[in-house]
Amino acid sequence: MSLPLQTSSFLAGLSTGLRTFTATSVTLASERSAWTGLAGTLAAGELVGDKLPMTPARTEPVGLLARAGAAAYCGTLLAKRDVRSPMLGACVAVAGAIAAAFAGYHLRAFIAKRLGIPDPVVALAEDGIAYGLARLANT
Repeated sequence: MSLPLQTSSFLAGLSTGLRTFTATSVTLASERSAWTGLAGTLAAGELVGDKLPMTPARTEPVGLLARAGAAAYCGTLLAKRDVRSPMLGACVAVAGAIAAAFAGYHLRAFIAKRLGIPDPVVALAEDGIAYGLARLANT
């Protein structure tokens, strides 16, 4: 069973909004692409880098641009599976990525500050959510 294009693209976008390269690495792995190794390396590096205090906010312009680009790429790959317009998949994925970038940023800050849960613990939970969304997008 595969999800409709709009649903899978939106889920991939949500994943990308939380972690830029997670959805890309999962999507390319399912495609058995030559780029899978590079995407996996970038995703692993991001998982480490995200926990560092000097890492800029995902809502900064450069971070948003990277997330939008990665989401558009994932949406395009997913659209090819569905034999529909790559533009539809890309646009839906970008919308999901931008929404998740801001929602994830504010929710993570709220949980860490208001509930007193250490930020790295919240970040690890966010890693799992991003991976789960990416896997679901590729079903």
